[in-house]
Amino acid sequence: MKVAILGTRGIPNEYGGFERFAEVLSARLALRGVNVYVFSQVSKSSAAYMYGNVWVVPIAVPSFVPSNIQTLLYDFLSLVKAKRMGQHLVLECGYSFAPWLFLFKKRFRKRVIVNMDGLEYSREKWGFMARLFLRFSEYCAVNLCPNLIVDSRAIGTILYQKYAVSSVYIPYGANICSHSNIPINVPDGYCLAIARITPENSIRIMAEAAIIAKFPLVIVGNVESGYGKEMYQHYSSSGYIHFYGATYCQEELNALRLRSHLYVHGHTVGGTNPSLLEAMACGCAIVAHSNAFNREVLGDAGFYFSNEFELAQLIKKSISHNDLFPKQRVAIRNIVNENYNWEKISDDYFHLLEKVYGD
Repeated sequence: MKVAILGTRGIPNEYGGFERFAEVLSARLALRGVNVYVFSQVSKSSAAYMYGNVWVVPIAVPSFVPSNIQTLLYDFLSLVKAKRMGQHLVLECGYSFAPWLFLFKKRFRKRVIVNMDGLEYSREKWGFMARLFLRFSEYCAVNLCPNLIVDSRAIGTILYQKYAVSSVYIPYGANICSHSNIPINVPDGYCLAIARITPENSIRIMAEAAIIAKFPLVIVGNVESGYGKEMYQHYSSSGYIHFYGATYCQEELNALRLRSHLYVHGHTVGGTNPSLLEAMACGCAIVAHSNAFNREVLGDAGFYFSNEFELAQLIKKSISHNDLFPKQRVAIRNIVNENYNWEKISDDYFHLLEKVYGD
């Protein structure tokens, strides 16, 4: 069985959640005998090559093309390439590609499986036209693809209420981690946030809360975007906010998680977010933005905030009531073992691929 994973920037992961997902899932599917091809966006044409047991298929998109158009072109060229390669199944990460499906016959569309991601059109960074396009893309995905995956039951409920479509629930996974010897240069006893520096990830709320609580906050993420530069310029001189920069080294990230006093998860529009699961797998004490997605994952093992004042109080509470958090760390690791085990999730994907391939 040949399976192409599309919709990511490629592997190894040097960007974010879907790239980490593709990196881990592709390797695990390959161990189950699947021929996996992860498509990767590049600026110059090159031949496919092996990364571990997985094929990486470079898709050249000219760098002079505007970034938003690059994404659209990459999605289209990836679909065309997958069809020409005779891929048995296509696993799409996200739904922004979906309008292109009008150009493909129903026979091909039946072989496409879509991981629907979160409420992408709700991200504050998008303007009116981009949000309109993403809503249209979601509509195309649910109407043109018979095979939908959601990584959050809350997302599945939203899709059913909007479109009366069913979906298969398969979350992301995480590997339990208990130690890391990687040296890191951070303040002692810090709060930690690992996220893209975007408004919908509550970066400003987290920074303001740390200043109110007078407690160090380490933010791991790329500050090169317009919003990232704005946050850096505004908060880096506060004395409490430390911008670590972006890193995709899992050992380094785990070292940051394991040595943190508290992990702050500010994502507001996603489903089951990989960075949250990986913090849970490290046994972090976690405070998360109060929304249906985060509550579904953490349940009673998490603490929740809606604004900077609530978060500041939780940070202070974590200092004065430190006896609460050892219990929380154990409960959080148990949730990962029971619900977000990569072995089980890989099996779920494998069985779904087999079912669609056999239909």
